[in-house]
Order: sequence, then C-alpha cells, then structure tokens
Amino acid sequence: MAAYHVLDRCYRGSREIRTFWQVARRFLCKFRNCSGQYAGDLIVDPGKYKVLRNGVEIQLLPTEFALLEFFMRHPDEVFSAEALLQRVWHSESEATSDALPTCIKRLHQKLDKDEEESVIQTIPRVGYRLKS
Repeated sequence: MAAYHVLDRCYRGSREIRTFWQVARRFLCKFRNCSGQYAGDLIVDPGKYKVLRNGVEIQLLPTEFALLEFFMRHPDEVFSAEALLQRVWHSESEATSDALPTCIKRLHQKLDKDEEESVIQTIPRVGYRLKS
C-alpha cells in the first residue's frame, strides 16, 4: 500500500500508524467479497444477512435488519415515521405507533458506541435518517 509508506515516513514508523494499517488490511481482506452498503465503519450485506461495525458482526432481528438496510440504501435522507412504517413493515398488525421508536432504540443499543454520535439520527418532529 503506497499510503502506508507515505504515512510511515511522515510519522517515522509510529506504532499507531502500523497498527492502523494492519487492522485496515485485515478488515479489507476479510470482506473484499462483500457486496453490501457502507456508511463509515458500518457495513450491511443483505446477500449474506450480515451487519458489521468495525469488523465485528452484530446480530439483528429481521425488522431491525430491514430498517437498517433501508436506511443504508438512502443515506442522509430524512424519512417520517409514517413513511418508514409503510416502506419497511410488511404487516399492518406489526406497524404500530410504538413499533418504529422501539426498533430505532434497539438499533441504537446494538450499533452505537458510547462516546460517539448515533449512526441513526432522530430529527425532532420530522423523522429519522442514517448519518453516512
């Protein structure tokens, strides 16, 4: 990797730079055949039904996966709660007013790191969006 050599020279072989590139290479090699969507350090691969954050697989329920996949296909677009319920929930009986906030809350718990801003943002009185 040419970038590795440039950074290595700039930082005179800094251990942090070497560690970064080692992790990056492992990550890229492991998921080179991934056909999923990317948003920062989040990868959703619908074909393999996998969600990865920083290379760590995260287990999601089917509705959580469908909602996250929808957001990944439409990054930075804001959707109202009604629009998400119509587009993601397949059954009218499951599409209650509490279903979406509950699903968003579970996604926050599973995807978000404590110190960082949430991947899925709530825009008060407007809706939700995936921050890419």
